[in-house]
Amino acid sequence: MTYSKIPEIQKVHLEYKELKRRLNKQRSKLKSLYDKYSFINEIIDPQIGNLVIEESIKNLFNDLGYKAHQPPNKADLDVIAKKDKQVIGIEVKNDRHVGENELFQVIKYTGRYKRDKGLEMHPLIIWNNSKQGHQFDKNRIKDAEINKYGIITTEELHKGFLKVKQDKIPFELFNNMIHQIGLIKFSNSEIKKKESSVNV
Repeated sequence: MTYSKIPEIQKVHLEYKELKRRLNKQRSKLKSLYDKYSFINEIIDPQIGNLVIEESIKNLFNDLGYKAHQPPNKADLDVIAKKDKQVIGIEVKNDRHVGENELFQVIKYTGRYKRDKGLEMHPLIIWNNSKQGHQFDKNRIKDAEINKYGIITTEELHKGFLKVKQDKIPFELFNNMIHQIGLIKFSNSEIKKKESSVNV
């Protein structure tokens, strides 16, 4: 092609090739980031399967700096997340409705760890409520308070995660709130309430 013999065209063509190379590199980097953070959308997906959401919740906690893993035994917790000396025993619920008795599974499994290994855990239920948009009712909230375990929807977990990543709340506050008993919410009002109680 005779155009390629023109120095001015050669120069612009080389610049174009470099820009294209850099664009492809950024596109590849962006795809890797989308893959890395796919759990953000997966935990609030109404169509997601049980195994995928458990994996996604594990990945979310790992991304925040916990050491999270899934026990191999099915008659066990779904995810265990550790941070320093604190351990969270997580049961993941992915049904349209969560039966009252299902919520007590987390007490049973964390109780076994305490009995068999002397390991204290904070029991936490995480429910993917995106299928119907339902919330925990008064009885389930009261049961969690009486029996000393935490309950949170994936919608609220999603909110709390993003607030940490966007530097709207420090990780320490997230960690403090995720260890609460009863209903856990990352609304602005709950965050302010928690901040004021910590500062008192």
